[in-house]
Amino acid sequence: MTPTIVLPDGDPHMAALLSRPDFAARLDRLGGARLHADLPKDDDELIARIGDATVVILGAYLTGPVLRRLPAVRLVSFTGTGAATFVDLSAARDCGIVVANVAHYGDAAVAEHALALTLALAKNVVGNDRAVRAGEWHVGQGVELAGKTAGIIGYGGIGARSGGLLEAIGMRVVVWTPRPDPARLISAAQQFVELRELLAEADVVSLHLLLTEDTRGMIDERMLRSLKPGALLVNTARAELIAPGALERVLVEGRIAAALDVFETEPLAAASSLRDLPNVILSPHQGYNTPESLERMLDVVVANIEHYQSGAPANIVSDARQLFAIGNYVPFS
Repeated sequence: MTPTIVLPDGDPHMAALLSRPDFAARLDRLGGARLHADLPKDDDELIARIGDATVVILGAYLTGPVLRRLPAVRLVSFTGTGAATFVDLSAARDCGIVVANVAHYGDAAVAEHALALTLALAKNVVGNDRAVRAGEWHVGQGVELAGKTAGIIGYGGIGARSGGLLEAIGMRVVVWTPRPDPARLISAAQQFVELRELLAEADVVSLHLLLTEDTRGMIDERMLRSLKPGALLVNTARAELIAPGALERVLVEGRIAAALDVFETEPLAAASSLRDLPNVILSPHQGYNTPESLERMLDVVVANIEHYQSGAPANIVSDARQLFAIGNYVPFS
């Protein structure tokens, strides 16, 4: 019997978890699943892997042209929050395909990763590690963050947790978000400020905004140049929040440093100038990826299929909620 469900583009961790007895039993009750632990080499292989399955557990991309070649698919259960970045929601709607996503599963993991990147920048952990491995032993100074100001841009689940972690190490925390609500602040010591004020005062700026038509490219070169000399910029949200090329142009001058877990093209392009800059830490979009968050995410991914098949769909991302068009799609090869 052809399985109802297919994971066409997973990874070994995802496939192994879904093969565990508890997950496997749930998938079997839903019609069975075929699990792949790697990426297909191209769109034709992606389509062949999906075949006649009616449900896709999606790990990567489904573009309009691919969706239109999948007449049997009725549900895409996306393994993450920002489905509109990876699925052409307009094409899915036109094809009669429902898309569901998962929210908040990685709040703790990403916030912790943002903190790790902040500390690695402040203490020059990566540079010192490379120096010691090369036989050098020069003890440079790090930056003490206690008593300094952290600016959180975006105050959803991840941004709020990040603010709490930075406050816990002794930083003053100021916040900007498009819809400030003082009741949402997790600490009386934190405060909402205007974006211009945040950029001028912050020693650390951590990005946690959703990517929408309004936020795409909102951090431009002028804003980056308004940061204090020596400021640290951490982005674990979306690369497209920063105007194309703006960060590279400012980083090359050495005024600020950055740690990035997200990029406009992933994997990071071989020709990217970021690879050659000493004042940037590059992380392979790993912030969300812990055993704990992966299990939480897959639990909801399977629950979304259960809800859909029971006639009570949950966590549906409708076309009306698509706030920006799919972009930066890189074919598998």
